[in-house]
Amino acid sequence: MATPTGIGTGSVTLGAPGTIRQDISDYLAAVLKLADNFMATLPVGPEFANTICQWDEDRLNNDYVSDTQSGGLPSQAAGATGQLVLSNADISILRTGAQLVDVSATTGGLGGGEMLYVSGVSTPQGVATVTRGWSGTTPSAHAQGAVYSIIGIPTIEYSGLGPDTSRARIPKLNYVERQELNVALSMEVIQRSRAGYTPGIRDELEYQFHRRTEELLRLWNKTFIYGRPYAGSNGSPLVSGGDFSSLAGVYAWLDGTWNTTINASSTTTYNWNTQGWGAGQVDAAVNFANLFVQRQGAMPDTALWGFNTAQAASRLYRDLIRIEQSENERGFVVDHMITPLGNRIQFVLDGKVDDAPGIATLFLLDVDRIRIRPFYGGWFYAFTAPTLNDGDAFRALSKCSLEMRNTANDSGQAHVMVTNGTMG
Repeated sequence: MATPTGIGTGSVTLGAPGTIRQDISDYLAAVLKLADNFMATLPVGPEFANTICQWDEDRLNNDYVSDTQSGGLPSQAAGATGQLVLSNADISILRTGAQLVDVSATTGGLGGGEMLYVSGVSTPQGVATVTRGWSGTTPSAHAQGAVYSIIGIPTIEYSGLGPDTSRARIPKLNYVERQELNVALSMEVIQRSRAGYTPGIRDELEYQFHRRTEELLRLWNKTFIYGRPYAGSNGSPLVSGGDFSSLAGVYAWLDGTWNTTINASSTTTYNWNTQGWGAGQVDAAVNFANLFVQRQGAMPDTALWGFNTAQAASRLYRDLIRIEQSENERGFVVDHMITPLGNRIQFVLDGKVDDAPGIATLFLLDVDRIRIRPFYGGWFYAFTAPTLNDGDAFRALSKCSLEMRNTANDSGQAHVMVTNGTMG
């Protein structure tokens, strides 16, 4: 879409009284596709028209259940009866006949570990009655918090309709944020450019608009990564964000801050030093986080990081024998990896992501669950007007929010943040 020209300085608005308001959201969308940053990887979702952006997200079905009883499950004789104490979400996906195996390697893994047979399910109490040492497997003790993989849930012949295994949707929200760009130019500056007296610039007003829009996109990019929500004078996450409303970015969702505030739900974050990864072991961090997310029932597809982390990843996968050399290319580039679990992780390099030694951040994301949510009729719109100072004024406003689905244990976590990395 052509950039609006100021009143009195172009044929588009010549003779039109008052200020002109024009929706130029499609222009921002076109520029967004060309941006080389995290924001450019995000799909644009539907508009919203409330004081806050709300959505209902599906709870992940992960084919795993976790025992919450104190002390775990003790060792018993084969054929004995025991019980698992499960969350409401976990008990809802089990029924009589299910076969469970502790995923911990200390019990022999899925193939050699003890199989538990679910002989009864009490949904209100969250208790699953299990038969120990099923089908000739050897009973063993299982630690507190043990995670059991559901190997199968056989259905008997001539069975009727079983229990509903769908899960309730979880309501979530984020605030709307407004950002602007302003240009005020004297008439002489504008006219000199249009008369050809400003080398390389056809129209000063249009030139300033394009440059400031690029800056706006860079600012939005940082907001979507590191933005923190501001509830304003209302002080409540369930109402408008106030006069200086600001949205929660990816970091605020994944460090648990925003989840704890709006839903009292916890988010799993991994610390590079605590996990004991050496400098530059990007593959270890990605594979560890990927395993966690897949056990939640999701499939991440993007790793977001800064320059040092990208270089560390490139060094890991350097293979000079298979690199194609040409007169214009020397060296190598790595833009994705295939994990041991088979999913493809696309690498997104963004210079705004923390990357200094000891504080580098790595985000493993399922981008299909992230959306830019424009405010209705106001993702990007512009005002043009004459000024009383013999010039033209141009103001553009951009209003949107960020939808982050499945970021905590209340609905299953599809993304992970790794902090305090050292890339060497």
